[in-house]
Amino acid sequence: MKATIWDWPAFRREGGAPPRLEVARAVWGKVHGAASDFRWIAHSPDIDPREQHLERELLLGFEDAPGPAPCWRAIEGTFHAISCYPSRAVDAARRSGFLEKQVLRWTPPNGMPAALGALLLLPEVARHTDQVWWESSADARWSRPDFALILKPEDAAPVEVSAEALERNAEVGLAAVREAVSEQSLTEFYSALLAERRPVILSGLLRPLPPAALATLLLPLPRELADRLSLAGWFPSKRADSESFQRLWSVLLCDRQPSALRVPESVVSEPGRAAAQALLSGDPSRLGGQPRARAGIAPAGGPQRPAIIQRLLDFAADDDRRWFAPGEMERPIRTLAHCESDLMDCVRTVEVEIGKLDRNDRGGWRREHLTVKADLLRAAALALAPKTAGQVGAYRSRRVPALLYCPRLAEQDSRGLDELGETKLAELVRQSLDCRPDLFGRDIRTWLERWAKRERQTWLTPLLNPPRFQ
Repeated sequence: MKATIWDWPAFRREGGAPPRLEVARAVWGKVHGAASDFRWIAHSPDIDPREQHLERELLLGFEDAPGPAPCWRAIEGTFHAISCYPSRAVDAARRSGFLEKQVLRWTPPNGMPAALGALLLLPEVARHTDQVWWESSADARWSRPDFALILKPEDAAPVEVSAEALERNAEVGLAAVREAVSEQSLTEFYSALLAERRPVILSGLLRPLPPAALATLLLPLPRELADRLSLAGWFPSKRADSESFQRLWSVLLCDRQPSALRVPESVVSEPGRAAAQALLSGDPSRLGGQPRARAGIAPAGGPQRPAIIQRLLDFAADDDRRWFAPGEMERPIRTLAHCESDLMDCVRTVEVEIGKLDRNDRGGWRREHLTVKADLLRAAALALAPKTAGQVGAYRSRRVPALLYCPRLAEQDSRGLDELGETKLAELVRQSLDCRPDLFGRDIRTWLERWAKRERQTWLTPLLNPPRFQ
């Protein structure tokens, strides 16, 4: 019996597929002839990308080498299909050579796999062009920095879901992967993904894969992994900030690995080989038992740890992983009882490695990486078990806010922070707002303002709104 698209692990679902995918659309770039910088040029009425600072979540390095790049970005249960291309705009200073992005945002109904959206929306967004705004480029309203065109409903029409369309896109994508990628490269790619390394780089490509091919890379992966991945289909940049790129993107496809990105040595595993062979043959039955992302093992005879604790322990022990994004925490976060010692062990695991560097009088970038990692684990411990705040040691990197994960706390569990007292909480607030680069300050400040209002924490007001001296 011939396999269908629904037989792939990434397509595992609960219930039937929706008849259509409801999407919102936005366009990012430079307006032809305008003096303004990059901006959101147009968007659907039900999305406000400027207010959400969505552009920060879609960065592909410095974006100083514009070219075609299909991308798939997962952000806390909402997915973005992106088509990048060189802009034909010339700004008021006669500069050109910019990158423009078409974006389709999709929030799936419960139970729907990300792979379904990727397989339909990546080819769909690639069909969109600057025609939706180009003829309005002479509009005088572009002089206002907050102006954007509001798109008509037909400019972001729902995308029909059918087995035929899914199978057709999968067939096109699989053919492109077979032509462009060797079995060995694909084996190393899936081996690294299943080991939960980040970022995983598939290099040696002559050109970007077609949008449908990028989507098919999700097919042999377990659903819980495929739903979390963000795929950068090309690197339209000469430079990148490694930490920022790793925070945003799980996967990069490229011709050659960017020198700024540090990645671990290649690995090969049997599940990775099985995933590669299944994809290249188009036969999910070759997977046998579904491949699984690496999972930790609970102590023999002991109770099963909560999944998030095990993931943090794995993160602490994995020398190749550098970042644990807020989106990797379940939402809402619930505080955990009797897990303080495990959370302390996470921090200690990394501190031991830092100690080894100190004794051997070496370190450099590795010490910096481990210091950031230890601070991430301190922040996770604070959110999951606030009582650990006085036991995990001081934050040392100045890059990781202590309150990084707290905006994801369930409302009833955020009250556990009260037990720390105003003095300790004020220290954590100041540390969080002083971190640089300020990647998370806005989210943390918004959460603090809501929390202060809800819990009547009036002492927070001067910290969030310090007096300005002339």
